[in-house]
Amino acid sequence: MSVIKPILKKILPFALRQWLKRQFYKYQFNYQFKRKDSKHENAIERTKLKEKIRVVFFALHPGIWKVDTLYKKMIDHPYFEPIILVCPIGSGDKGEILKYMNLCENMFVDKGYKVVLAYNKKNNTYLNVKKELKPDIIFYTNPYQGRIHKNYFITNYPDILTCYVPYSSMIVNSEMQFNKPLTNLLWRFFVDNRFSQDMTRRYSKDAGKNVVVSGFPSLDVLLDKSYQPKKVWKNDQKIKIIWAPHHTIEGTESINFATFLQFSDFMVELTKKYQEYIQVAFKPHPLLYVKLCKIWGNDKTEEYYTKWEEMSNTQLETGDYIDLFLTSDAMIFDSCSFLNEYLYTKKPSAFITNDIVQQQLNDYGLDAFNCHQHVRTEEDITNFIESLKNNNPDPLSAEKDSYYKKYISMFEEESASERILSEIINSIYKSRN
Repeated sequence: MSVIKPILKKILPFALRQWLKRQFYKYQFNYQFKRKDSKHENAIERTKLKEKIRVVFFALHPGIWKVDTLYKKMIDHPYFEPIILVCPIGSGDKGEILKYMNLCENMFVDKGYKVVLAYNKKNNTYLNVKKELKPDIIFYTNPYQGRIHKNYFITNYPDILTCYVPYSSMIVNSEMQFNKPLTNLLWRFFVDNRFSQDMTRRYSKDAGKNVVVSGFPSLDVLLDKSYQPKKVWKNDQKIKIIWAPHHTIEGTESINFATFLQFSDFMVELTKKYQEYIQVAFKPHPLLYVKLCKIWGNDKTEEYYTKWEEMSNTQLETGDYIDLFLTSDAMIFDSCSFLNEYLYTKKPSAFITNDIVQQQLNDYGLDAFNCHQHVRTEEDITNFIESLKNNNPDPLSAEKDSYYKKYISMFEEESASERILSEIINSIYKSRN
């Protein structure tokens, strides 16, 4: 195959090659889908004989590592042996691939975790997961084919129990998020609530047979009353505001929550104007930097990010945001996943909306959307800042309480991580004698 592939690349037109690739992926998916239940049953039979379950987490990017609490619980659990494998992304130049791997590795090292790298840059080789790590379970952190290097996509592991927890709320009005190749081939698909379960049952090829309602492991800490957040603000004596723009760019995306280009300069000037009163954390979506480099170029993008890092009353936040959420006073944002996540805090919030945002949200997303103040203009955002400055009450506090009761309160007694561990243990060991 290694000899034939370059020959085919030379003699076949690009469009035909792409068509053949799609046909191969389609055949591969259908073949594995028909056999997945029996493959998973065989994997369970092998795994239940073991004293410890070896779980390998496929990590791609610090910003979408949303299973930290689950990983830590596995470390302390007698039945689990967790390992973090930092995988290369599936596209981009070598510099970009290594950048994200380094960011991921550094984050885990700082946490004191043991990390394995899937790609060896010295000899340009890729780790053979089955041979060298021998996982019983693989946990994915991103569901998109092509986002992770092809060696580590789920189609390479039909004989292994595979799991996935979405890295963001499933609030977009799109059937695709419930019916991806990866989510259909999984052994267990852990979702945040009953609505997501019902949508997966309705739209997925698997009819949601692999779906378990667990809640979000990444948000367990927000419900842990004993947790003491770290100090993450440069100045916590001012009003602490998060600005969290989404990665979508207007006119170039299948979904469009984009307002960044419209307000990027204004937010800098607004922050300077109110520097006596506010401390602003710039918390961009992890993909925004990459997309801005294509539009603005690397130098301008880097200069903009550096500005937020260095201004007297601002800071740049590109990693974990739990402590940031817990210690903040408010958020201004258009990042869709935060529509649900920031409501765990019940704090004042302003969502920068556009004419088509509501059309892109399902019922779950609309419920969350209606708990935030909606702003469209520079004047609206300024008025929100003024309201915070004057310590005005949140006009949507009742809506936030109602949403919390409907979607979040059920996870206060048993965390998402605990539910996931229970599901795995019961599914594997329930028939063990």
